[in-house]
Order: sequence, then C-alpha cells, then structure tokens
Amino acid sequence: MPPRILFDLRADCRALYHQLEDRYEMVAFSPKATLACDSPVLDNFKWRYSGRTYSLDEEAMVDRHWAAVTAAVAFVQSLDPAPKAAVFWNTVLPCHAAAALACRARNIPVFEVNHNRLETPLVGHFEIHSAADYLVGGTGAADNRRRLGGNAINLDIGQPGYDTWEPRDRELVRMDLGLPMDRKYILKTSTWTHGYSVWSDPGLHAQGEHIILGILAELQSREDYSLLWTTRGKVDQEEAARHLVSAGFDPNQLFITDDTPIRDLVDAADVVFSHRSGVAIDGIMSERPALMFDVRPMLQDDGELGIWTAKEPDTAAQMLEEMLHRPEPFTDRQKEFRTYWGGTGDAGKRLVEFIGELDG
Repeated sequence: MPPRILFDLRADCRALYHQLEDRYEMVAFSPKATLACDSPVLDNFKWRYSGRTYSLDEEAMVDRHWAAVTAAVAFVQSLDPAPKAAVFWNTVLPCHAAAALACRARNIPVFEVNHNRLETPLVGHFEIHSAADYLVGGTGAADNRRRLGGNAINLDIGQPGYDTWEPRDRELVRMDLGLPMDRKYILKTSTWTHGYSVWSDPGLHAQGEHIILGILAELQSREDYSLLWTTRGKVDQEEAARHLVSAGFDPNQLFITDDTPIRDLVDAADVVFSHRSGVAIDGIMSERPALMFDVRPMLQDDGELGIWTAKEPDTAAQMLEEMLHRPEPFTDRQKEFRTYWGGTGDAGKRLVEFIGELDG
C-alpha cells in the first residue's frame, strides 16, 4: 500500500491533488468529514512547540467551533497508518489549526499551500508561530514572510495554484457569467478578518471598507463602470445590494455574487480593487490592473513588488480612473513580476518531489 497524504479539500490546487494522487493514497480532510467522526470530545487540546503553548479549549473557542476542533483532533489521531505528510490550504480556522498541530504531534510534516500571498498580522491570516512546518509559495510570498518574521520554513518554489494560470479572454469569461460586454467592470473584493487571531482589528477593517465603498461610489458618479462584488458567502446578496444602493451605487450597475470563483471574477474585470489581499496577485497573474487600498498600517510598498498601492482616497480614485482608461502602463509593469509571485509553473511538481524525499 502506498504512503498516505492528508489533503485539505479546500485547497484550490486540483493539479497538485492529482500529482500527489499518482504516488500516494489521498486522505481527505474537511470540517464536514471530521464532524462525522465518533471520537469522544476532548476537554482541551494543547501542544507546545517553539517555546509557545497553543491552547484550543472551550473557553477560547465559540461553541460551534469547538465541536469541529475536537473532531479534527480525533480524526487525525485515528489515522492508521499515519500519513507521510499533510497539505493544508491554510490553518486560519480553529479546526484546521487543530488538525495541523495534531499532525505535528504525530511527527507528520504539515505544508500550507497558502491561498493568501500577502499575509499580515493585522489581517489575521499570519501568525508568527505557525501551525504548519512549511509555507509554500513564490519568492514574493517568501520575502513578505521573512520581513514579518515567523517560525515556519519557507519553501520558495512557487505557488502550485498558479502553475497553469494564464490570462483568459475577458469577453469569453463575461459571456460565461452572463455579463454585458459593453461595460467596464471594477472587481471589489475584501480580505477578511476573524475572531481567532489576536492580530485582527475589525474596527480598522470596517473603516477601510467604508472608505473603499465611498471611493467607488463617488467614481461611479462620473465614470460609466459596473461594480463586481463577491460577498464570499458572508452577506446575503439582497442585503448587500441594498447596502450598496444606499451608499450611492447605481442598482443597474451592480453584479453581486457569493459563489462565483474569484478567478472568473478577476478575468472578467477591467480593474481589481481591494484591501490588502491575495486577489492583487491574481490580478498580476491575469494581467489586470490591481490596486490595494488599506487604512491599516501594515500596507507597505517594500516587498510588494509589482503591486500598486494607495493610502489616500483621492490617490486611489485617480489611479482607478487611469486604470480604466489606460491599463497598459500598469499591466506592463505587473507582467515583470509574474514569476516573482507565481513561480515558474512547476511548483506542484517540486512540492511532490520535496515530500517524496522526506523520511517516513
């Protein structure tokens, strides 16, 4: 029987899954799968590593997450034989952090094939004491993590999710999504904060969200563009539409979705606009002008090569206008950094080889 790999089903790396599947028995991990486990609920869960104790217990977690945390631990502990390695999309949610730490307690190496290339402590995606052993990404992500610090090992081999990522024809994508062809579109997407990290600051996030919507609403009053907005399943679409209309948006110039893949929205857009978010890197890979605006102090230019940033509303509005009418100077500059952020197209292959060389 071939060795096993525990694989996070959220990971948007189908090619990587199939590359691993050719050599290993794949064991799926998802909160829904672990909740089906009949193992007894643990009173608490503590692992010590790198001089810090992580405690995931009922006092620290909301009740609805505690069941998933305990089931995730029990699920990992029940795996026999133990997997050779575990691959997670990220370990932000408590159940994924718990599963990763449970793997490490069994000496199972844990890899994060991280969707977010621009982690900061203030976003909450980045923890100095990582639950994973290895963080996988391109040079840009590795440089960013080195700047912030952290105890995980950076595998600077590229982003597996970008191995086959090429710009797609905008009109064909719009046709598939049912979008009118005769409009310009700005994609607005937000990075998200959560209550599981001491670094999150929902107040600053809400302030930034309010300013961004103000910038876009004012711009729509003088520019003929439509807004693409994904709620990412966090807000009811009708509620989101009412909110945007009350903020000054033309209801006929809105396309709101909660389940359209980010990749499709990026390829359909003329411009990508967000807080500090990995979608800016998606814009680079899809050759769409991408602008980040954030009121949080971690938005810095150094280490974020090829990413356009603005810290003042007037500057952001002016840059968005220029991106809508003259995108080439922005995308030409971004093209120079595709390899820096995405890699050379063989990240999945290199990760499979790296796992194969591990002992066990």
